[in-house]
Amino acid sequence: MKRNTKELILEKGAEIIQLKGFHHTGIQEILHAAEVPKGSFYFYFKSKEDFGLQLVDFYSRFFLNSADTFFKDNSCSYLQRLVKFFNNYQKHIEKSNYIVGCPIGNLAQELGDINILFRGKLNDVMSKMKDRIRAFLSHAQQHGELAQEININNIADFIFNSWEGALLRTKVTKNSEPLLVFNKMIFETLLSNHSAK
Repeated sequence: MKRNTKELILEKGAEIIQLKGFHHTGIQEILHAAEVPKGSFYFYFKSKEDFGLQLVDFYSRFFLNSADTFFKDNSCSYLQRLVKFFNNYQKHIEKSNYIVGCPIGNLAQELGDINILFRGKLNDVMSKMKDRIRAFLSHAQQHGELAQEININNIADFIFNSWEGALLRTKVTKNSEPLLVFNKMIFETLLSNHSAK
C-alpha cells in the first residue's frame, strides 16, 4: 500500500509538472490530484526538492523499461528495434498534442543550471538513457548490421542529443515534423551510411 501511494503521488505529480513545470506546481495541487492527505506526501518525501529528485528516477524508469522492452523484441534486427522504440515515443508525443516533450529534458532546462543536486541527477539519468541507445547500436554492430570501425559511443551521444532537440521543437511546432526529420536523418542517412558492407 505504501509503495502504491508513493507511485500515485509521483504519477499525478509528473502529469501536472509536464504541463506546468516544476516551479509552477504546488505540493497541494499534486496531493489534490492524487487524492491523498498532506501527511502522505511528507511520509515519502522530505521536501518538494526531494520529490523532484525522486521524480527524475520515476521518469528514468519509464524510459529505461520502455527501451528494454523493445531491446528484447526478437522479431526484428537491433536497428529496427531502435526504430520501433523511437516510433513508440513519437506516438506518445502525438497523443499528448505535443505538450509533454521529454520529461527529463524539460527538467534539465528548468533546473539543470540552477540546482546542483538536480544537475547531477539529471546528468546521470541522461547518461543512462544514452547508454540504452548505445546498447542497441552495440548489438547491431556485433550482429553485422553496422560497420565495425564506427564509434558507437559518439553516434549514441549524437542520436540522444538530436532526439532531445527534436522533442523540444515539437512543443513549438505542434507537429511531428522534427521527429520525422530525426528518423530520416538518423536511420536513412547516418546509420545507413555506416551499415556493414
